[in-house]
Formats: sequence, C-alpha cells, structure tokens
Amino acid sequence: MDLKDVHQLMTHMAWADALAWRGVLGCPPAQEDTRTRELLFHIHLVQRAYVTIWRREPLILPKLESFPQVADVYAWGRTQHEDVAAYLTRLAADALERPVAFPWAAELDRQYGHAYGATLGESFL
Repeated sequence: MDLKDVHQLMTHMAWADALAWRGVLGCPPAQEDTRTRELLFHIHLVQRAYVTIWRREPLILPKLESFPQVADVYAWGRTQHEDVAAYLTRLAADALERPVAFPWAAELDRQYGHAYGATLGESFL
C-alpha cells in the first residue's frame, strides 16, 4: 500500500458514493424511505469515524436523529470526501506504517479474546 493506492481507493469511494447518491436523489420514494436514510447515514458515519481516527481527533459522532431527511444525510456525507481529500494532501508516505488506535479495539478484545492492530495504510482498505 502506497500513497498512490490510497488516493485511488479514496477516489473510488467518492465515485461510488456519488453514484449511489445520484440514484437516491433521482428517486423520490428513496428519499422518503427510512431504511435508505439509515443505511446511507451508516456509510457516512463509518467514513467520518475513520477520517477522525486517522487525524487522531476525539471520536464524537452525530446521531441519526440529527439528519431527519435524506437530503440532510447527503449534505453531511459529502463533507467526508472533502475531509479525506484534505487529509491526503498532508499525508506523508512513511505515515502509512504508523499504528492506528481504534477506539473499539478493547471491545473486540473482550468479545473475541484478541484485537489485531493495523497500520494507517491497512486501515484504508
């Protein structure tokens, strides 16, 4: 995994999200569907969690109730890609080897008896 790979993966993620959103925003019933809103929120919540962890910031995540409409999730979700792009412009190649501390690692250790570590580069996968 090198910086070029990371950029390609993150570009693909943005493209895939845009494609999904094009379908949702072009389909009025999807915009009213609660499950669609929940799933799209979850996707962007995970993206937000990762970019926050990569930047070593406190993990404070919003609740679904903060986004009553699909359009609200869309507006917020778009910011993930802007934040990832900004992060990548400052990312040095050697940083890909640093360990990443996931806040849920202790829970995985408790549930499964072991939590495997990951490098920053591995966390992009």
